[in-house]
Amino acid sequence: MANRLVLSDDEWYFIFPILATHQHIYVGSEQALRGFMSAVLWGLRNGGQWRTLPAEYGKWNSIFKRFFPLVPESVWANLHRACIDQPDL
Repeated sequence: MANRLVLSDDEWYFIFPILATHQHIYVGSEQALRGFMSAVLWGLRNGGQWRTLPAEYGKWNSIFKRFFPLVPESVWANLHRACIDQPDL
């Protein structure tokens, strides 16, 4: 059974190229972007309660400040459209 709280390698290898080619995503290092995405997914899976983000994901406010500006840039909508045929994502 898959751990739904972390991105599997297969999920990440599907998502990373989508994010890396979006003009509003700062990649920096692939590992840092994966950590950010793990934190975002944790937050979304837990009702967006950013203040309860476990410390291993980083500072909740830093994650939120990076997440929120991507909403009007359609980053999340584009990612959703790209993953729509992958129901386990």
